[in-house]
Amino acid sequence: MTTQGKREWSDSGARFDPAEHVEPAHGALRDRIEAIAGATTEDVLVRVMAPLPEMLRQHFALEEQVDGFYDDLQLRLPSRAPELDALRSEHGEILEACDALSRQLKERMNAQPTAREICDDTKKDVASLLDRIRRHEHRESVMIGDAYYTDEGGRG
Repeated sequence: MTTQGKREWSDSGARFDPAEHVEPAHGALRDRIEAIAGATTEDVLVRVMAPLPEMLRQHFALEEQVDGFYDDLQLRLPSRAPELDALRSEHGEILEACDALSRQLKERMNAQPTAREICDDTKKDVASLLDRIRRHEHRESVMIGDAYYTDEGGRG
């Protein structure tokens, strides 16, 4: 159902609200990223990074579900479809990179399970992944601003 070109949820009549559906998940991801970035030993890094792949899987699935965030953005910002498609495909790439890094960290800890400083290569790999996630989330946040706040003059 649409009202003035904006889709409404058919079961409740409530419009999609990023503050309810997306922004809390982005906040939780930012908190996890900060914990990962603050890890100083490999054992801490492995422990704080362990939930990240599943958090990302669930978050990306929610964004991409039918009538979810990405479908709503597609309706609100049809001219930005290429950017939205790029973000959607980046989900898989981020998950692959996160899974690979998680496996690598676990293998290193299994080979030498003592608390030791994080080596430079691991720091670079982790920083690269976290930067990629931050940039992805930033581009989504810009689209949230454009679709829900700028175009509609604010929530409410």
